[in-house]
Amino acid sequence: MFKQAHSTNLLIEMVERVDDDKFLDRKLEQECDSLNEKIDTRSLILKAIDIFGKQKVSQDARIIEITGEKQPQSIPNIVKNQKYSIITFIPIVLFDQFRYFFNLFFLLITLSQFIEPLKVGFLFSYVAPLVFVLTLTLIKEAYDDFKRFLRDREANSQLYSKILQNDVVSIKSSQLRVGDVIEVHANQRVPADCVLLRTSEKTGTVFIRTDQLDGETDWKLRSALKLTQLGQFFGSTLIVEAPKLDIYDFKGRIKIEEDKESVSIDNTLWANTYVAAGKVTCVVIYTGRECRSSMNQRKSRFKMGRLDKELNFLSKVLFGFMCILAGGILILTPDNDVFINLLQFFRYVLLLSSIIPISLRVNLDFSKLVFSMKINSDKDIAGAMARNSQIPEELGRVHYILSDKTGTLTQNCMTFKKLALESNTYTTKDLNVVNKILKRQFSANPVPLHDIITGKTKRNSRRNKDVVLRDLIQCLSLCHNVTPIIEDGIRSFQASSPDEIALVQISEQMGIQLISRNAEQMVIQTPNKVENFKIVYEFPFSSERKRMGIIVQSDSIDGYFFYLKGADQIIKNKVPEVQRGFLMDEAEMLSREGLRTLVMTQKYITSEEFKKWQVEYEEAKSSMDDREIKVNHALEQLEQGMEFLGISGVEDLLQEDINHCIDQLRNAGIKIWMLTGDKVETAQCIAISAGLKTPQQEMFTIKEADSLNLQNLLNQFSAKHNSILVIDGVSLSLAFNDHFDQFMYVTSRAPCVICCRCSPTQKAQVVEAIKKNTNQVTLAIGDGGNDVSMIQAADVGIGIVGKEGKQAALASDFSIMKFKDLSTLLLWHGRLAYKRSSVMAQFVMHRGLVISVIQAIFSFLFYGIAIPIYNGYLMLGYATVFTVLPVFSLIFDEDITKNKALEFAELYKSLQKGREVTTKTFLIWLWKSIYQGTVIMALSFLCFQNTFLQLVTVTFTALIVIELLNVITELKTFKFITLVSQFISISLYLCCIYFMRDVINLSEITVNFVMNVGLLVLASWLPLHLVEKAIHKYYPSEADKIMEKINH
Repeated sequence: MFKQAHSTNLLIEMVERVDDDKFLDRKLEQECDSLNEKIDTRSLILKAIDIFGKQKVSQDARIIEITGEKQPQSIPNIVKNQKYSIITFIPIVLFDQFRYFFNLFFLLITLSQFIEPLKVGFLFSYVAPLVFVLTLTLIKEAYDDFKRFLRDREANSQLYSKILQNDVVSIKSSQLRVGDVIEVHANQRVPADCVLLRTSEKTGTVFIRTDQLDGETDWKLRSALKLTQLGQFFGSTLIVEAPKLDIYDFKGRIKIEEDKESVSIDNTLWANTYVAAGKVTCVVIYTGRECRSSMNQRKSRFKMGRLDKELNFLSKVLFGFMCILAGGILILTPDNDVFINLLQFFRYVLLLSSIIPISLRVNLDFSKLVFSMKINSDKDIAGAMARNSQIPEELGRVHYILSDKTGTLTQNCMTFKKLALESNTYTTKDLNVVNKILKRQFSANPVPLHDIITGKTKRNSRRNKDVVLRDLIQCLSLCHNVTPIIEDGIRSFQASSPDEIALVQISEQMGIQLISRNAEQMVIQTPNKVENFKIVYEFPFSSERKRMGIIVQSDSIDGYFFYLKGADQIIKNKVPEVQRGFLMDEAEMLSREGLRTLVMTQKYITSEEFKKWQVEYEEAKSSMDDREIKVNHALEQLEQGMEFLGISGVEDLLQEDINHCIDQLRNAGIKIWMLTGDKVETAQCIAISAGLKTPQQEMFTIKEADSLNLQNLLNQFSAKHNSILVIDGVSLSLAFNDHFDQFMYVTSRAPCVICCRCSPTQKAQVVEAIKKNTNQVTLAIGDGGNDVSMIQAADVGIGIVGKEGKQAALASDFSIMKFKDLSTLLLWHGRLAYKRSSVMAQFVMHRGLVISVIQAIFSFLFYGIAIPIYNGYLMLGYATVFTVLPVFSLIFDEDITKNKALEFAELYKSLQKGREVTTKTFLIWLWKSIYQGTVIMALSFLCFQNTFLQLVTVTFTALIVIELLNVITELKTFKFITLVSQFISISLYLCCIYFMRDVINLSEITVNFVMNVGLLVLASWLPLHLVEKAIHKYYPSEADKIMEKINH
């Protein structure tokens, strides 16, 4: 069973004194006694807490006894991605909906109808539209949550084999508890956070897939604990740290009788990873919300598009207009009693409430879904996915694109180009030469550093250049984390980075082949024999260390070989000072050619030196207190006195059609920034080859500047025109701290900015700074986990599904397969989504305005009477079945073909200023509404002065026809879906006329009636239609001019 330690200090005390069996037994016994007294109460409390969903993640370290018996209750191991429960579904959905001004207003209007003095019509006419809108929302949310429920149920019902002392039983994932020992088979999901006890491989290793956890597609190698792989695990005591967020770090310790072993991240299996092959036995250490995957789950930051904010503002303007209109009627028809006037004002507000379009929110939500589905189904950008359906229209007004380099502008597909040594430089053209040298040298020097070991060459003296080349190629074949695999008879490599694979492949072409690799050894084929190298320690690459190392031991010689490779800025301090100048100069030269560089070094360690260092390192690894600091200190000691071998240069191929895509985006008025962790020289080269820099532009570089110099350089750059700014991470940090306003003023006017040596945090800071200082829509695009912060910070986040995995794609609003897909996403889908959503939204507002104008005129002409002109059923039909389909069909309109939209990227510029929804466009729609409502009522009174029922029939019929014609006016192309929607709407209205005889008098519908309706329609619709066409022809906008050019 497991027990919560009272504090981390107690745990550390126990670890430090773990050799003292009496002490350990005494502490464990005390813990057991304490917990046994409380176990029944605790179980009941846990169950009660779980019912109410309030059980908290433990903040204490814990001790787990692996007994093979039934374990006490822990946090339930339940996967739960549902947003709602049966109890909370309706309250939460309603709360979310009434946060919108539209819905809250109509809720208050509906409630007011239960107050008799404020009642102005049938209650149904106010309740029905609100219920209709909310019902659609509830159905949509219920459907989405039910799908989540089915996925959760499937995950929670998966069966696993639980190992007991004398039996194996089947158990559901949701029933697992901390301390349970389970088996996980190939391609099976790991159900909880576990420590690996045993694998089906003799070596105790297993490959796992982590793409569902961290988005990385490469397989990870995990190792079982040595004590449990070879021996019995029941009766052991496992000490683990408290649950935490970090998926790349873990500290623990296991004790079996007299033996003990430290537990690290390499011995863990986190929940939602998958076993790639074989079978593993593991012990559960965290369940449910304590699992790393659950703790790292974050609700996506809700992104509200600018169009939504603009429409929300206009809804408040409409509210103000409604109050003004109600006040105007009251002024024209006053009463002497103040209370009566106040009551009448509220009744007028209720009558004119159609001004606030309750259906706008539903129309917008469904239009967003349609635009998202169009993105998902576009064959020209196969694999694209809209992961956030709330902001497709934001794609239509992007002003800044902030892009990662590796894997985004480039393919993250590495090709070897150069090996630079102090004596010579080798390329792929020199393979035959290198092969001959290696054959000769491997015969004369069977092991690395043979001349140093045998004393032929003194340490720190110049070695033979061919011997150095021999050691360098062997370094390439040994210093990596590459594993050869065979799938379907085809040999390939599995590694954490494409750089690693490129270097192993070139070492094979030069004469040293990697035959096999596991956790314990590597087998390589040299020019004259097969060699086994025992892997003693491996120190993987990390973004903090920026280097990786490996200690290996050859069968043919005593002692150890330590290889270290990494970034030039890090490795330069590890080699003799006399070699640092060449190292930095050559690394910079290779970077200017656009190559990614790694510096290779080596070191021979005697058995005595190694044993001394190993003691310090193992103590550091076993420490539960400041383990990272102690381990890093031990590694720093090991890395001193390295011998410089050479520098590798690999080329990252550019993305397909990258130049054409960037040229299109630039023509669309979009500024592109490149944010990369690479060196300045490499970034400059990629900027030129990718087309970020045009031939007419020059580069202005700021590198490692101090505060005063930085200010002067920014002043110099501000005086230049059509220049690109290149700035490194050090200078960028200084600019943000000391010269933020000046930096943002200068860079916001630059056509392009390239930020080098950027950390993930700096990338996000740049995005936030641009958003804050320019108030423009930003788009961040990347492919790796280090890009997630800037993707989430941007107004629109784009993730590329690349070789670094899916982490960026999973965190994004939209994911694509290639950078070139960005053109189609923005210039076609974004443009349409923004333009058509804007037209539809304003049309919905117009639909409410025009009927409110009719109501206002009616109330005024009938001496301020506060009754509705139209029956509640007619009002409901007008807002829904009679007009909803034609209005919604506006989003399917296309003013231009996809090919033309991509060819004439300049059309996008007009959208960046956000002029589709402005005060000006709102006033135009307001004028249309006032004109049409006034004409309808004025002519109706002239034609039908005697019969109220006939007045209602003719005005309402004319209103429906006018709205359908208004839709046609807004169309650029007449599609089949528009024709169908118009036909359905007219058919439904004719059916309602037939069945609603108490509202519409069929006997009055004569030829004269039809002619009068036709007169109303022509008088109220045709002049506006002709004026709009004339304006587009004689006073065209920039977009109209481009469209005219396209059409001709």
